[in-house]
Amino acid sequence: MIGIIIAVCVPVAVILTANPKADNKSEENAEVIPAKEKVPEIYHADMDIDGDIDEDTGGDMDGETELVQIAKLTSKHVLSGNIADGMYQLYVRSLSRSAKGIDRYLVDYDYDYDGGEDLPFLAFADNCKFSVNEEMDTTSYGEVSFDSFVDLAEEAFSYLNPPLLLTFENGLIVEAVLESYYGSGISYAAAPLDTFYADMQEITGLDSGELLASYYTLDSTEKADIGDSPGLEEIMVYTGNIGDGESGIVIFNSADGTPLYSDSAHVSRAGWNNIYLGERNGNGFIMTVHIEDRDMYGEYDYYVFRLSEEGEIRQIAGSSFTFDDDRIPYDGALFAAWAEKLEGYLADSYLLLSTQDGELRTEHISEAEKYNYETLKREKGGA
Repeated sequence: MIGIIIAVCVPVAVILTANPKADNKSEENAEVIPAKEKVPEIYHADMDIDGDIDEDTGGDMDGETELVQIAKLTSKHVLSGNIADGMYQLYVRSLSRSAKGIDRYLVDYDYDYDGGEDLPFLAFADNCKFSVNEEMDTTSYGEVSFDSFVDLAEEAFSYLNPPLLLTFENGLIVEAVLESYYGSGISYAAAPLDTFYADMQEITGLDSGELLASYYTLDSTEKADIGDSPGLEEIMVYTGNIGDGESGIVIFNSADGTPLYSDSAHVSRAGWNNIYLGERNGNGFIMTVHIEDRDMYGEYDYYVFRLSEEGEIRQIAGSSFTFDDDRIPYDGALFAAWAEKLEGYLADSYLLLSTQDGELRTEHISEAEKYNYETLKREKGGA
């Protein structure tokens, strides 16, 4: 069951795949597809490695934060010919300088690229504003020219489909944001939503209490300020086995017991995860770290966030580092800068749950010495 879920959930849109030829086709008299269909609520709140609040990012850890609602642009949206006004996320494969628009991109996975209709061209408005996130693990956008925007995006096309945030008005893109900083495999990354706990309930037909009672044991409980709900949030760590290997679930509840969020880890390689609880300058946070290290390939990422009163992610930091001997050269100096930020957050946190390297652990220890530049750097092709 775990394998099936992980196979479905892995974000394959960001790796190189075959892509459709795009043109200007659209369905006539099609219905307008609402922008906020299946909209995740994304909070942006950023803090630098020294613990100071970045005043330019529109939010902070313990103050008011602007809510930005983003929908993923799907084939239903683009083939309707009537994209509703709003902000969307789209993974892009190619930009046209001459026509000033997006001519190749990825949408939902159930769209038949081989035998289906061609995806329509997405045009930028004449007055479109172009911005690029200039930071490695937070969000700080700077406005650039169209040509500079294309230049920066094209740097990623050789190994990645960069995610753009697109604001549509009257069918045209009026604002385009390249939301990741790219340099030899480094990019800003938004925290993924973990659905393991909900998926297991659906697959087994058990509600949350029945699932935990049947397969899991409560390992530890504690309280911390890691969200916006009144009082201290409660963190409960469960470990168990649903029949395919050891796994763990960390459940975050509000002070009144309302479920806010959950994260999971499994001993199978695809389910490896490290979940931490931290505090910096009096502000609590949740942190997850994913480490994949092989002979020819590696990918490390971390996400630091708090929770809204509704359990939505309020991201503080997030970054991914990838190398691949075939496509993405390893840059040791750049990786050292990336690892320094990771080490800083690890130094201010302790472990709740880990299945890294197939070993389930729940001891409350710091892992700043375990995961840093010296322990993770490549010995060949490195700094």
